[in-house]
Amino acid sequence: MGEFGLSREEIERFNTLFSKKYAIIGNTVITFMRSDLKKILAICLKDAKKLPYPERDFTRQEMADISYQFLRDTDIDLYLNLLNILRDPAVKTYMTEPSPNNRDEDNYNSAGLNGRILSISPKNNAGGLIQVCHELSHMLSQRMQKNMSARDHTIGEIEALFIEKIFAQYLKDNGIISQYEFDAYKSFRNYKLAADTAECIMRHAVFSLTGGNIDEEKVSKLVRYAGNQMIPDYILPTLKKMANPNLGYNPAERYVLGEAVSSLLFEEYKKDKEGTMEKFKNFLSHNAQITYKDATQELLGKLLKEVSHDFLDFVEREHDESEKD
Repeated sequence: MGEFGLSREEIERFNTLFSKKYAIIGNTVITFMRSDLKKILAICLKDAKKLPYPERDFTRQEMADISYQFLRDTDIDLYLNLLNILRDPAVKTYMTEPSPNNRDEDNYNSAGLNGRILSISPKNNAGGLIQVCHELSHMLSQRMQKNMSARDHTIGEIEALFIEKIFAQYLKDNGIISQYEFDAYKSFRNYKLAADTAECIMRHAVFSLTGGNIDEEKVSKLVRYAGNQMIPDYILPTLKKMANPNLGYNPAERYVLGEAVSSLLFEEYKKDKEGTMEKFKNFLSHNAQITYKDATQELLGKLLKEVSHDFLDFVEREHDESEKD
């Protein structure tokens, strides 16, 4: 197995973790978007460029204060809700320097372990500032969703990505970040969507081609599949992630669907801010778990398949507009 970069231990862990029940979980959401995912990936990778963020001199407190001011200006209910959460003595907030082990594109964060810890290590740039607001917003749903499983962040990613988009626009409109920094944010989001979409495609392939169990012959088949899909670099990292016992769920799927729903919701927000925000706050107030199927119906009035097609149209339109620029 050394030829493929997987140890026997990783193979054993994979086969222990990913029985058919995990294959079903992994395929449920992606099946709805399978054909569109490849088109979305191709669009994202076409002439893809990731603009570097320039360094800034924000303090950690300034990053938090800008995020609070944004929420205060945007929706007083969300702002007061967040303040009440952060004032709870059971909630601990940590803002540290980024880890030296972070990749360039990472702002390492973890939000809401059982709704009690928010740890943020943002880079000192516009991307780090936006990530602070993203992580703070997670606390809204994780505290309002009192019965939400720590492994079921359906609401959380839709919510944080939606708030993040409004925040980025707010920063640009108020001159806090430049047009270049705003474009860098959009290029980062495009890059992240491409990476997550590719991982979803590979995970779907793993489940489909192996039935939830792998051996040397099946890995060889997967490598050939990856080569045919022109994304061979994703197969081994994907398998290694899937063999990690600490990852009993896959964030890539919820990020891709979260990006789809939040992007379409943001389009509605630009046309009707007040109405969309009221709908969004009602969505956050659920006191139970909610599926993507229910979320898309409630927020967008659409079935998951319709969201998939509409998001593909959105990605194509965004790409065409960026090419004109």
